[in-house]
Amino acid sequence: VDVIIPAKLVSEKVSLYFDTDSEGMIWSVGGEPLQGLTGGNGGDRHIDFILTEYAVYEGQKISIFVEVACNGRGGVANQPNLIFTLSTCELRVENNSGTQLFKYFDLLMQIARDTPAEYQINSDALYTANKIINTFRVDDFKSVQEGLILARNFFDLRKGSTNPSRHELFIIGNCHLDTGFLTWLWPFDETKRKAARSFSTQIGIMKKYPKYIFTASQAQHFDWIKSLYPSLFKEMQIFNKRSQFVPVGGTWVEMDTNMPSGEALCRQFFLDGSSIIAHLPPSDNIMSQGTVVDLMSPNNNKDKLFSNKSVIIFGNGDGGGGPLTPMLDRLELLENVEGLPARLTYATPNIYFETLEKTSKPFIEWKGELYFEAHRGTYTTAGFVKRGNRKGEILLRLAEYLSSLAAIKKVTSYPKKELDRLWKLLLLCQFHDVLPGSSIGLVFDDAKIIYDDILSSSASIITNVLRDLTPRGKYKKNAVQVYNTTSWPLDALIEVNKIDLKNFHQETEHGKFLIQVGSIPAHSVSTFVLAEIDNPIIPVQLVQSQSGFVVENKHIVVKIDSNGRLVSLIHKLTGRESIAPDQLANQFKLFEDIPAEFDAWDIEPYQLEKGWDVENLGIVFVKASGPLKVVLTVTHKISAVSWINQDIIVNSVDAWVDFDNTIEWHENRLMLRVEFPVNINSDLATYETQYGFVQRPTHYNTSWDLAKFEVCGHRFADLSEFGFGVSLLNDCKYGYAIKGNIMRLSLLRAPK
Repeated sequence: VDVIIPAKLVSEKVSLYFDTDSEGMIWSVGGEPLQGLTGGNGGDRHIDFILTEYAVYEGQKISIFVEVACNGRGGVANQPNLIFTLSTCELRVENNSGTQLFKYFDLLMQIARDTPAEYQINSDALYTANKIINTFRVDDFKSVQEGLILARNFFDLRKGSTNPSRHELFIIGNCHLDTGFLTWLWPFDETKRKAARSFSTQIGIMKKYPKYIFTASQAQHFDWIKSLYPSLFKEMQIFNKRSQFVPVGGTWVEMDTNMPSGEALCRQFFLDGSSIIAHLPPSDNIMSQGTVVDLMSPNNNKDKLFSNKSVIIFGNGDGGGGPLTPMLDRLELLENVEGLPARLTYATPNIYFETLEKTSKPFIEWKGELYFEAHRGTYTTAGFVKRGNRKGEILLRLAEYLSSLAAIKKVTSYPKKELDRLWKLLLLCQFHDVLPGSSIGLVFDDAKIIYDDILSSSASIITNVLRDLTPRGKYKKNAVQVYNTTSWPLDALIEVNKIDLKNFHQETEHGKFLIQVGSIPAHSVSTFVLAEIDNPIIPVQLVQSQSGFVVENKHIVVKIDSNGRLVSLIHKLTGRESIAPDQLANQFKLFEDIPAEFDAWDIEPYQLEKGWDVENLGIVFVKASGPLKVVLTVTHKISAVSWINQDIIVNSVDAWVDFDNTIEWHENRLMLRVEFPVNINSDLATYETQYGFVQRPTHYNTSWDLAKFEVCGHRFADLSEFGFGVSLLNDCKYGYAIKGNIMRLSLLRAPK
């Protein structure tokens, strides 16, 4: 866009109005981002760019570029082929007096509408607004000036109250930018552009409003801006030094906090166990618009007895954007208006919390979690994301472990740069709409590429490090090194390419060989010469009958019916039966999955009332049988387009049964779970969480208990009574529903 400002208008406020009903960015000819644009007719509309601020002399040609995105600020959910049209591209000269009168009048009407009728300011505002309307004539500039006098008199008479007992609202700008809203309704690349549009707009506002303070909360955004928009990043640094652009939050992204591992949360945000002052803004909103309604929010402050200070966080969000100049103008007029519940103060978060700590009475303390009674479907939605996250966490930990060992032994250098890159990618995908599965398909296309990169690159690091750690020529031929990176000693089966043993071993279906090694110490490297391995082995026994199979190792006796369901699981040491009498475990069940709203986010308690067994069951056959491992396999048909392939595995060393499932899933608004009715009586079930466990009730006595019908757990859930218990372990799932003695693992969902 090339514009020449006429000489007579250089002193006026001349703006380009550019509306494509979508988002955009104004760029300088030199390649610097100047301001974001938001088209359409919503409250976030921001289509004007002031040109005369860039005119140095009369008759100067001003050239800019406009970059346009094919999405609105709120994304384009399920509408990938939308067409956007340039509906406005014109220059406008602002009538300053008319604009000011409109702002005053709008604010008077807000006061009249949004304050209680018994407030004197309510009737005064309505009277003044009515008088302005009666005075105003479109074709009479003098009537505009008269209206301005009426409005200014109203606010001037009520300005300047600094009564310290009056509630003080600290106002802080913000633009909540989802890195998956940030990726919920747009892909990662669009988030990078959204961050630039939002931050450049806010920098422009800071230049005009020196008291204005803006906060941004995700380091990932700053990293993107630094690499992709260096000139904008330098401006952000300048305004950071002025305490106007304030980074907050301390995490890489605004992550989900249920499903990441403890290590991943530490990478996101250092958790030191200290107590902190917390504040929930009484407006119940992180996207306030700077209106009179916001000034009424102290009436909703739950801590009025303890403090007369609270916060407004204002600005357009979810899709970025942030505060706009009309919001700042309104807040400037409302700053200290007598008759409203609060006076306004611009402050950084640090200043607010320091003031709060100094001036407030002893704080109420909340012990334990703040349980959110919604969005429990996110523990299961988008199963491939959950799998990628868990596998990525495991492989990155293993890659770091072995790389550290190799660096200590000085056999290779530590691959810090590559590991940092992979961790940043994993943390990015833990954003609170990516890992929970509540984004659009384009986001998951990105996520699949990222997870493939994380898993393949981590595996490559591990392979290379193991090669470097393996001594050459030091041990006899046919020796193997076994790394135990866990914190407990292990007996294990290992797979080798060739074998020359007289004792027990077993050939696999892939032409390799299994051998059993024992007593591998925790955090150790053990070398075994294959020909010298002489472990006492109790072989796995398999007995087949017309009704099914009995598989036994040194720890357990397992009975499986001809359709693959678990009839009995006896722990030999205690003699205890794990499966409830006359019940079948390893039972796949489908549940109607139609929540009240938000398909990807929510499941409802009533879902568990409408479930049915997967009935088209296959017949079990023996896939492998030997002294070290027995594998039974079965295929169950869910529908004409979905099925389950399951291997049931018992080996010679472990006190459990492995169920290895491959599921083809093409359903609509159904949820697949697997059930294990167990012979345990307990009011509490235990679930793994980051660096520990959490306990949840197995009953619905109260509404708080019922709200926890679906539980987020990590690698295990356990139901135990005194002296005995049963655990469900998994390698890529997070949702459990345990009620009474029925343990359920949530496998897959099909939201729409």
